[in-house]
Amino acid sequence: MNRVPGGRLADIMPRPLRPFSQQELKSVMSDLKEWSKAEPRVATLIGSGGPLKDFVVSALTLSPHLRDTARLMPSLLAAALEDDCRTLLEQLIADARACWQGTSEAQIMAALRRIKRQTSFLIALADLAGLFDGAEVTEWLTRVAEASIAAAFDHLMLAAHDGGKLTLANPARPCEATGLVVLGMGKLGGRELNYSSDIDIVVFFDPDSGVIKDAD
Repeated sequence: MNRVPGGRLADIMPRPLRPFSQQELKSVMSDLKEWSKAEPRVATLIGSGGPLKDFVVSALTLSPHLRDTARLMPSLLAAALEDDCRTLLEQLIADARACWQGTSEAQIMAALRRIKRQTSFLIALADLAGLFDGAEVTEWLTRVAEASIAAAFDHLMLAAHDGGKLTLANPARPCEATGLVVLGMGKLGGRELNYSSDIDIVVFFDPDSGVIKDAD
């Protein structure tokens, strides 16, 4: 992965990013003041001025998706202001990979949707701020997809085991030694996912792996 040095929004240099309009700028500032009541780091941003404030305000005026995410998760914006974006992303990817354990399908789906939104928010801000280059953006998006796919298959395999359809060698690692292969195609396989990419996979399995109770 080619990395641009530095991973904190707080360390950005001035960027040629301008707000969509003065009306949107005032609206975003109103939102930031509201969020600052619960998030001290957002309050600090408002009072500090400088390139970080200019960047955040402009980015939120230009992207309704980023603004909606910040409105839903002001703590995520607060974390992005000072914490290392790569560290935050590593933790979210670990959360995605582990979310299959001990939860229902509905809970897993909700967790993966939430993590997708959080990671997209962080990646997009780092992208716009110039902290990530294009190769790193697509690498992070690919890693999020891989963790989500792996968690989904672990859940499905364990559910089949618990339902008596499969006999897993190690239910704690449901896909291990099962003869299952999940192959990423297209941009996923090339590690070139972008923000709007579909995830294309092909699934193979070995019918002689010994995990299928009824081969028919």
